[in-house]
Formats: sequence, structure tokens, C-alpha cells
Amino acid sequence: MKIEFTQATFVSGEFADIGTVLDIPSREAENLVAMGRAKKFIEAPAAPVEDRSIGLQDAPEAPEFTTRKGKFAKK
Repeated sequence: MKIEFTQATFVSGEFADIGTVLDIPSREAENLVAMGRAKKFIEAPAAPVEDRSIGLQDAPEAPEFTTRKGKFAKK
């Protein structure tokens, strides 16, 4: 059973820091979850890749380049 640790602990002969995901025997995993030292790890499904480029194909020509004028202009 895969679990994610919520507290740093020593388990199965290994040190497990917070956020570590380990696959350990289910009985030991259930005990750690019951003690509040870990929570069951649920893998998030891979999100589908989508094209987020909005309007790039429809965009008109780029605006003309302008320079600063006035007090903050570079000299």
C-alpha cells in the first residue's frame, strides 16, 4: 500500500521525511495512518494536455515599438 507521510518517522528500516511516498506492507501502512503519521497516497490522474495559446493564430501584426519620453527616458 502506498502512503504519504505527514510526519517524519522511521519505518521499515528507512527514514521517511514529510511528503515522502513509500510502498510498504498494508498492515504497517494502516497502523501509521491510524496513528496520524501518514495518509493514503492517491495518484492524481494525468491531466490532458490542451492548447492554451489563445489568439496567436488570429493576431494582427505587432504594434510599433515606442520609446520612453519625458522624465524617465534613457539618454
